[in-house]
Amino acid sequence: MNKKEAAEIKKTYSKDNTSISRICGCYVSAEGEILSKFARTFLALPEEEQFKYFEIFKKVLSGGFEKNLINIEYSTESELSGGSQYKMLKLRDSLLKDENLLDDFYDRVITSYDATGTNYLILLIADAYDVPTKTSDGDDLDDSDEVYQYILCALCPVKLSEPGLSYAEEKDEFHERKRDWIVQKPECGFLYPAFNDRSADVHAALFYTKNAKKLPEELMEELFDEENVLSAEEQKEAFLKTLEDTVSPDYETAKNIYENIVKIGIEAAEEGKPPVFTQEELCGVIEESGVRTDDVKVFQKELASRAGKDATVAAGNLINNKMCEIKTAFMSIKADADEMENLETRDVDGRKCLVIPVEKIISVDGMVIGN
Repeated sequence: MNKKEAAEIKKTYSKDNTSISRICGCYVSAEGEILSKFARTFLALPEEEQFKYFEIFKKVLSGGFEKNLINIEYSTESELSGGSQYKMLKLRDSLLKDENLLDDFYDRVITSYDATGTNYLILLIADAYDVPTKTSDGDDLDDSDEVYQYILCALCPVKLSEPGLSYAEEKDEFHERKRDWIVQKPECGFLYPAFNDRSADVHAALFYTKNAKKLPEELMEELFDEENVLSAEEQKEAFLKTLEDTVSPDYETAKNIYENIVKIGIEAAEEGKPPVFTQEELCGVIEESGVRTDDVKVFQKELASRAGKDATVAAGNLINNKMCEIKTAFMSIKADADEMENLETRDVDGRKCLVIPVEKIISVDGMVIGN
């Protein structure tokens, strides 16, 4: 999925556009005990409650792709009877009306999800979105070729409100406020099946995580058979450490690698696709940037050892495509990505120096200085 496809589903989470048929929930204690369960017709809820739920559902489809939103493909084995994709598809097809399937799903989440010592709410919705046909100009037509039937899940911490004083209007007095259990924004969740190319892809899902630095690995393995998925932070660390240990590029080579990754990221964004590399593709970028073929082979072998041979990496997780930071032992310089080509190194009086063009206004700690 890409940003545009996620946004299309998010637009349906409003009073006038919603087609959500059912909502189910399981309230779980920090110790993993089920405290409460419910299942309701969504449109029968009070309007104010619907709006609160819409905010939660939209959050599950928000954030950066390959950072907060991770495209997942099921393995062939998971589609066999009893596999994770098989179970997810049955849950989707049940329209969340099969109590046994719901209980099995809740149990799988509870046994694999680390709630970090807080109560939490497992929310599930079933929806059938009538996908409008689009013209070549991107306008919606009244007719539709497909109904996209899916489920969306959100795992939300439930915490006590902060203590404080409240005003009792009828008595014109202030008293201690009663503390309530409040549902927070989701920590993670998923959409199944994925809405790839504006159509249901039952072999894929879209996973959401609030914390892009650390993924809920046990939960992802249980629900999607995904092992050793690297977070955005882990992807960057594996890439940079491997590059340093095997290639140790000079400044010009490092600059070429940075610029080439930025270029590919921009091109992918223009096509509406997440810029994701296989390890072979990433090695091609590095070799194109001036690294010797033999060093690239060593890099590829070491990266596969650190990240897993089938792990992919996203361009946006490797570098900041808007701002580049250059550090030395005693200073740090930040430059716009499109200005990197203007920075170069030179030998001056026997010392390696970074040359920075100063054609525009210069300031030192906010003080504008003359030419």
